[in-house]
Amino acid sequence: MGKIVSQPFAGEKIIEKDISLNNLQIFFDDLVTQFNLLQSAQSISADGVIDVVSPATEITTPATQINLTLANGEPGQTKKIIMIGNGGGNAVITVASLFGGNTLTFDAAGDEITLLFTNILGWFPEVNNGVVIA
Repeated sequence: MGKIVSQPFAGEKIIEKDISLNNLQIFFDDLVTQFNLLQSAQSISADGVIDVVSPATEITTPATQINLTLANGEPGQTKKIIMIGNGGGNAVITVASLFGGNTLTFDAAGDEITLLFTNILGWFPEVNNGVVIA
């Protein structure tokens, strides 16, 4: 355990806070998340592959259904997928390893899911807003 001491401005008190390795890990994880959000998102609007490199994928469908695939990621990796436009067709993603099913179906703009990859569970849905898992 260590201490962080802030440098006060004129008239302010010195603030000391105990920090633990757990708090440092949370701080580091937040920095990594913020960095990942600065990377560009993948955009996809036809049959294809959702990459596991970009932290996010934005889907726009034409008037017909598009079929996509998602391979396994790396342990601890997160992936956010959002439908930003719907021209009338669904987006169906077949996932290599998905906890609770094999496919993700997006049928409306604004549908989104955040997945966490683990070796044991595969892609695990952390946040789901309107996406059908089957």
